[in-house]
Amino acid sequence: MAKKRPSNWDGGTDGNDRSDEAIDDEPESWEIEGNRPEDQYTHPAEYWTAEAIARLLKAKGQARIQHELAIKALNNLSAQFPGILEIEGSGPVAIDIGCGLGFASDVLVDAGFTAVGIDIINDMLLLSSKREAVAENGKRGRYHRVLASATSMPLRSGVFDIATSISALQWLNTAGAMQSFASELDRVASPRCAITFQHYPRSSDQMMELGTTIKQHGFEGGILVENVKNPRKRKIFLLARKRAEPTS
Repeated sequence: MAKKRPSNWDGGTDGNDRSDEAIDDEPESWEIEGNRPEDQYTHPAEYWTAEAIARLLKAKGQARIQHELAIKALNNLSAQFPGILEIEGSGPVAIDIGCGLGFASDVLVDAGFTAVGIDIINDMLLLSSKREAVAENGKRGRYHRVLASATSMPLRSGVFDIATSISALQWLNTAGAMQSFASELDRVASPRCAITFQHYPRSSDQMMELGTTIKQHGFEGGILVENVKNPRKRKIFLLARKRAEPTS
């Protein structure tokens, strides 16, 4: 993937140590110490039980963090590819992968998209209906929830103009899962689709593996790493768009 640095990236003057890695570049190496839920459980539902989700539903701080991450993800995408969110025609559609309680989907709807949220945890989708924004956007036909894995999406091909994922893709921690996900992403993406994924990979190698896998399935773009030297504050965004088909 070609390396791009949008002009409105400030190089860290806001206090963030930012770097922007092209998929083909060799990034600064790092690895998270200790075990995370993604390392201890084979399925997200083993960690996100109904009780844990109910606590999350009441955690206003977590809701704010997820909302802010979703806004930043869209802003980063717009900075990387100016005008990418200005989609002509009616009814642009976005997919929120690993939608959880729907915080990122709220942001997508506010940005003018009809959002489809998929999650592999049934209780996430059931309990998300307790949120006022989810219920209201559902009534308006602007938000739809689907029980599905990111590696096998029961959705039509070539539909989605934007794909987001906030704090979820670290659960795809094997090469096979990444390949299946990238293949499905390529299938459901429209020719103009752009993606913005914020996630917590275990290491720089795993970060690059996901980026390279997505590149192999028809996307171009790069990886933005904020606070690369601070594991507690490090944020990673994969920003890409569908590669244009060569004209004959």
